[in-house]
Amino acid sequence: APGALLAVYLFNLSVVFAMFSYLSFFYLTMVTTANRKLRRMATTDSLTGLFNRRHMTYLAEKELARFRRTGRPVAFLVLDIDHFKAINDRHGHEIGDRVLIEVANIIEAQLRIQDLISRWGGEEFLAVLPDTDLNSAQASAERVRKALLAHDWLATTDEPIDLSISAGVSEFRRGDNLNSAISRADRALYRSKEGGRNRVELEAG
Repeated sequence: APGALLAVYLFNLSVVFAMFSYLSFFYLTMVTTANRKLRRMATTDSLTGLFNRRHMTYLAEKELARFRRTGRPVAFLVLDIDHFKAINDRHGHEIGDRVLIEVANIIEAQLRIQDLISRWGGEEFLAVLPDTDLNSAQASAERVRKALLAHDWLATTDEPIDLSISAGVSEFRRGDNLNSAISRADRALYRSKEGGRNRVELEAG
């Protein structure tokens, strides 16, 4: 009967439509997940999960633009693990990697949720602290330094290690570009190393 044929036809059509809808949804979910993974890979350091240098540069430039627009302070911390090569040489690169991951976690735990943190180089980290002046940034760097000194590294390295960081702190100034602001923090870090390490130094001038 024509009615029965129509019912079968409509049923088949609805099944095809349902399958097509499911496949479309499945495909879109896959593409969205893949895009999210690619975006995460492009913006984060694969070892520590912190922002990578390229993405941090982009974010810091945005903070510089906001500073020029509003005048609200922005500070920088450059943090470098003291004698990291000796840790790698003595314990091996796998332990060295574990130490880097743990240091990244401790820095994140000691800074605020709005602070931007990146792995800037091998054992060097850069943090950008919005709405933060030089003295507050110094206090933040000291908090990180003390937390690393107090940390029990046995679970990470299977034997005790003495780990400290040196830090340099700078603040955006009128007329700054990103390089000049970070360079002042780098020079302060260098003074910290020259002064015996395990210290926080402020930009000069």
